[in-house]
Amino acid sequence: MLSKEEVERRVAGSYEVPNNVVHSMPTPIVSVRTSVYNHAPYIRECIESVLMQETDFPFEYIIGEDFSTDGSREIVMEYAEKYPHIIRVLTADQNVGGKANGVRCIRSCRGKYIAICEGDDCWTDPGKLKRQVALLEENGSVIMSAENAVVTSRSDRYTFSRRKSGFVSTREIVRFRQFATASIVHRNGPLCEFGITSRFYYGDAPLSIKASLLGNVHYSAIQSSIYRRHEGGVTALIQGSFRIAKQHMKYTDDLETLVGHRFLRTFNFRRACVYYDLSRHMHSLHKHRSAKVCAAKARSFDCLIGLKYWFKLQFKRVKRRIGVPRSFSEG
Repeated sequence: MLSKEEVERRVAGSYEVPNNVVHSMPTPIVSVRTSVYNHAPYIRECIESVLMQETDFPFEYIIGEDFSTDGSREIVMEYAEKYPHIIRVLTADQNVGGKANGVRCIRSCRGKYIAICEGDDCWTDPGKLKRQVALLEENGSVIMSAENAVVTSRSDRYTFSRRKSGFVSTREIVRFRQFATASIVHRNGPLCEFGITSRFYYGDAPLSIKASLLGNVHYSAIQSSIYRRHEGGVTALIQGSFRIAKQHMKYTDDLETLVGHRFLRTFNFRRACVYYDLSRHMHSLHKHRSAKVCAAKARSFDCLIGLKYWFKLQFKRVKRRIGVPRSFSEG
């Protein structure tokens, strides 16, 4: 993790590509921010999905391009040249890292509200921004608005959440992610200060938790964005090794501190899930001894989830012994 001083040094070395946004749009209502690093397969769709928004208010589009090497940089510059009255590109002559890239984008946001759409995600509803801003305008107690999303991966596609529309509590957000980052629109102000000063590596969960501590978080079941899971994404990093699992334990400890050491059982459930997922990963690699160690760690944090995993393994062994097919369609 970079020190605060190092982050500031990297931000100081950044610059904004010349544009007409500040002059043509003195007071944007919304600042949309996108962080981009090696998102060439997705960045065009991401940018187009923001530009297609149908609003009755002005919005600026801030793209933090982190010196990509796969062609993303050239694509972003192409759009910046084509839409100089909307797009502001923040970049540097070297890679500054995810934290510094996020900090410089947040500091450049001038809007009353801030919307997030990372470079490998996109929006699917042209009315998304207008609808969420209307909600925030009508409800002063709501500090963050989120909507449902579709999750896509190389081999799967499914709905992010099955929950109904309504307010989301801190406990629910602590337990597991309730909505995708690309669905979020929040008020400028304290949340931005938190995003700049916090030391969290993964920014979406802490941001949502902090929002629930500062005000109300509203969720709508309308599907308006696509959240991509792929090997190059940040989410993929939390699986695959004991070292990363330990890092995630530290991350969970920091989240517990953020909420004042409340919801102990919920946080232990999160810790159990980390080792439960790692155990499944080890089992898929036929590293059965490591899988057992992880399962034991899961049980140490949450006996119920550990026992659930143990019974699932036993059931798989029984099926292999008696020759039960994986599905009824198998011969």
